Amino acid sequence: MDFDNTGLYFLTAKGKCFYRRLKKKPFISITGIKDNDTLSSIAVSLRGNVEELGEDALIRLIQKNKYMTKIYPTEESRKALCIQDFSGKW
Repeated sequence: MDFDNTGLYFLTAKGKCFYRRLKKKPFISITGIKDNDTLSSIAVSLRGNVEELGEDALIRLIQKNKYMTKIYPTEESRKALCIQDFSGKW
C-alpha cells in the first residue's frame, strides 16, 4: 500500500488469523507474479520482519489509498486495522 527507503507498508485487520500469526511470529515471506505468460511476467519475492506501527502511520496510509475509506468509512471501523512495516529483502 506504500513504501519508502526503510520498508513496505500494508494493512491487516486485528481480528484476522493473519494478524494473530504476525503477532506470534513477526516474519513474512511473500511471492507474487503478474501477467499471463512467462516472457512478460514479473515476479517479486519478499522476506523479512514486520512491525506494527501507530495511528499516525495508519492515517497516512488511508489518505494515500483513498479506496480504504469506502471499506472502512468511520474512525470506529478503522480501529480494527493495523499497519505493518515490512523490512527485509526483495
